[in-house]
Amino acid sequence: MQTKSKISFIILLLILALAGFFRFYLIKELPGGLLQEEAENGLKALEISESGEKNLCYGREKGTEILYLRLASLSIKAFGASFWQLKVISGIISMITLIGLYLLTKLLYKRTVAFLACFFAAVSIPYTILSRIAFRAILIPCITVYLLYFAIKAVKGNKKKYFYAFLAGTLFALGFYTHISFWTVPLFLLVLLIVEESIFSSKKSNLENQVSRPRAKLIRIHYKKILTALIAFAILITPLFIYFIEKPGILWDRARDASILNPGLPHNPLYSLGKNIVKTLVMFNAYGDPNWRYNIAGAPFFDPATGILFLIGILVCVFAYLKKKRISKKTLMKNGLLIIWFLVMLIPSLITSKDTPNFLAAVNLIPLIFIFPSLGMRAILLKIRHRPIILGFLLLILAVFVVNYNLWIYFKVAKNNQNYYNTYNGDLTSTALYINKNNNKENTFLVLGKDSNQIMQFLTSEQKNPYRLIIPEKINKYSYPKNVKIIFPSKTLSQIEEFKKAHAEAELIFEEYNRFGEKGMEVYQF
Repeated sequence: MQTKSKISFIILLLILALAGFFRFYLIKELPGGLLQEEAENGLKALEISESGEKNLCYGREKGTEILYLRLASLSIKAFGASFWQLKVISGIISMITLIGLYLLTKLLYKRTVAFLACFFAAVSIPYTILSRIAFRAILIPCITVYLLYFAIKAVKGNKKKYFYAFLAGTLFALGFYTHISFWTVPLFLLVLLIVEESIFSSKKSNLENQVSRPRAKLIRIHYKKILTALIAFAILITPLFIYFIEKPGILWDRARDASILNPGLPHNPLYSLGKNIVKTLVMFNAYGDPNWRYNIAGAPFFDPATGILFLIGILVCVFAYLKKKRISKKTLMKNGLLIIWFLVMLIPSLITSKDTPNFLAAVNLIPLIFIFPSLGMRAILLKIRHRPIILGFLLLILAVFVVNYNLWIYFKVAKNNQNYYNTYNGDLTSTALYINKNNNKENTFLVLGKDSNQIMQFLTSEQKNPYRLIIPEKINKYSYPKNVKIIFPSKTLSQIEEFKKAHAEAELIFEEYNRFGEKGMEVYQF
């Protein structure tokens, strides 16, 4: 291995180590619990591992793409059923995505931009948070980055071009088994093909080559590779296509319910679209997702330094088109890919039925969005490339600020914020530990709602759910035998007064406080 390659390898390893720290450090404490949707995914993964479920879209009603669930079932088999075992899959997928981002960016813009893009992605707080959540959407960035990498490798042409084309087609099909948001990728590829065909087929007119050449057709040149990719795509997508033919309502119902076309929304679609456009455009640098599930509530997508570089990177790509007579066709095609990706992948954020900005709806932008600040930084470095001391100092200041800012935001601000803890139902994790330790189904009653009970079902699954559920509304309709324990997690503490009025003989035998000093659980016994 040459010295330059060794240095590059070491730098990449350091960035991946940094990414690993952000994704796995204190994984048992942060966020400290599960969202209801995560628990639902965990229960489905458990059922798949136990029953050998073969459906491509899991569930009898609106379906759930099964690829992530199968991966989660493997993690549960290997490490057991707890919240961190479920979340670790997302972290691993995120790490693999970063490697793909490096490979793709290096292919497009060479090493410097590739290192910067990986660095910005490694320490990004929204991406870190999504990498610590057991959600299916985390697969989209991974699938798409490798899809583009192998597609470009196939187009560049070498001895393995048809193999790369086959891999690209396979990944394209595989993406439809991840999450409904992936359905914007075909639109991206279609628009990209039209634009790139237009650029490629135009006469080249720049300082490098003033000789007129016959117009070539991109599709005509690469039709064999495209056919290879389509064959691979058809092989893998056919079972899913048959599934949707048999159950045609699933796809449309899910897409409608998740979009501004949902008839249950209070406003008309045009109003919702306009509101989403405004809020989405400001989420990168001004005001981000207010939901603690996916963000440090209200914080913009980028930290201050990366946000400025992101805007510079956008301007670099836009100005390249304004000066297209002096820009090489190759540069136009690369920048065109990024701009089209950015615009098309904003669509889920613009049409979502959920409150915006919504970083989960923006997951399609990851990881290519981190190339923009990298291009912005490269533009600055090119201006001072003849001043190595200033250049090195600037890179050091940037790295120190970005790393420390994001470390502080997540491992200090988020960790010590009770809203973040409560959003992820941290108290239910402690309650599950108590129930598992008690491990006596006949004498353990849990007062909890059905939705929250999904979290308890998953967290106590290894002990075969050693408790009996009592819906809060029916708490006084039971006759409790002696020596049974009645557990009230923080979510149902408000029911205790009513319970005590009806059962004055019940005695408080245990209470627990969380690290914020608030009561997390009370246990009564007859």
